[in-house]
Formats: sequence, C-alpha cells, structure tokens
Amino acid sequence: MTNVSNSYLAWLEQEINVAEGIAIAVENGMLWFGAEVRPDEETKAAIIEEYRLKASALREILERKRHRHML
Repeated sequence: MTNVSNSYLAWLEQEINVAEGIAIAVENGMLWFGAEVRPDEETKAAIIEEYRLKASALREILERKRHRHML
C-alpha cells in the first residue's frame, strides 16, 4: 500500500469514528445545551440514524479498500 492509500484508510477510520461518536452523543443528549435547542424525539432519532448510516457506509468502503489491498 502506498502512503496515499494509508492516509486515505486512516481518514476513513477517523470519519467512521466521528460519525459513530456523533450518533452516541446525540443518543445520550450530550450535544444539546438549553431547552431551546433540544430536538424532539423524532428528529433526534433521525439524526442518530443518519450518522449511523454514514458510519456504516464508510465502514463498507474501508473494508472494500482493505480487501483490495490484501489481494
């Protein structure tokens, strides 16, 4: 693997961690300050789902890239 590939794989891993971290933070109510900015439960669930989907999609890309480099 080249350094560019290693950098790209590291970036993908970082983006997965960020997306998963945001989903967990939203789920645990850690991102909302004050009553005015708290989303309703439906919005909160949608945000969590979107970030988990993003993490999942990035994880699939990462696994494909790793698999290609192993062949």
